[in-house]
Formats: sequence, C-alpha cells, structure tokens
Amino acid sequence: MPNVIVSDTSCLILFYKIGELDLLKKLFGKLLITDTVLNEFNQSIPDRIEVVNPTSNVDKGLSMYSSALQVLMPNMTKLMQ
Repeated sequence: MPNVIVSDTSCLILFYKIGELDLLKKLFGKLLITDTVLNEFNQSIPDRIEVVNPTSNVDKGLSMYSSALQVLMPNMTKLMQ
C-alpha cells in the first residue's frame, strides 16, 4: 500500500470530527502531511501520520493525490450520513 500525501487539511478535520482517523489508515496506510497541513489541523497527530516537506515535483505529486482525495471525500461523506 503506497503512502498518501495529504495536501489539504479538510479530510483530516472531517475524519477527526467524526472520530475516524483510523479509517484513513485502513484505506491508505501511512499518511504524509506537510507542516502547513499540520499547523492548519491544529491537533496532535497519531504516529501513523508523518510530517514531511517535499522538495521536488511538489506540484505534480500533490495535485495527483489531491485529485484522488477530492473524488474520495464526497463519497465518504455520503457513507457517513
């Protein structure tokens, strides 16, 4: 299972609010976030979430994962209702 880079705080906040951060681990394994996401999240993070700061191909990599999460999140929200 590949690591997933979370480039937007919204999914972390949503799963935190419903008490389901563990669901992200089940779906994606280890999550990678940036310092910016950590600061916006403003909560302690479990050890399965690692703070990294990409140094190359950031636009390409983050846009790919961001697009995947944008597709995933509306479907997950519907399931939680």
